[in-house]
Amino acid sequence: MQTGIKEDIATFRIGRSWLAARASEIAETIDGSNIVPLPGMLAGMVGCVMYRGSTLSVLDLAKIVGQSGVTAIGQRPSGQIVVMTLPDDTRFGLLVDDLGEIVEVLTSRLAPLPQMMTGQEAFADTVVAYGDTDDSGLLVVLRAERLYRSLSVGARSVPDGRTTRPDANGKSAASGAVPLARSA
Repeated sequence: MQTGIKEDIATFRIGRSWLAARASEIAETIDGSNIVPLPGMLAGMVGCVMYRGSTLSVLDLAKIVGQSGVTAIGQRPSGQIVVMTLPDDTRFGLLVDDLGEIVEVLTSRLAPLPQMMTGQEAFADTVVAYGDTDDSGLLVVLRAERLYRSLSVGARSVPDGRTTRPDANGKSAASGAVPLARSA
């Protein structure tokens, strides 16, 4: 039996990727079938739902990382909404295709991403190695605060599906998909 400080990590699938988030940053999961799209949404937004008497913005990370998961008829399956919460109790939803397990992980197994891989637009800050060999896989752990900040800095959708973000001069510049972690 391994001893040490442990943290609960919730796993879920978005597109073809399994990702995770700290369970402490998740309020609950709700049905994603009642999402209402709104005109002029930020890039990555899929719409909003009513949640406990208020509107809850719902992000679709699959659209951002280029794994849309759309069906033959052009619609993405509704899935589940993971309700993420920030320290100030701000809440937003993250559309996921499948829910996984909540696992208890030793904090010593949470490895920070290298500086060159993260930046202002990175959604993750740590990974968990799984498996028992040197070729273990990595599970990317998203941060609610980073998701919220990155997706609400003024990115807007443009007709061809790319996003626009302010450049260094404050002008809007089109870009491709925003990565989970920035590379050098």
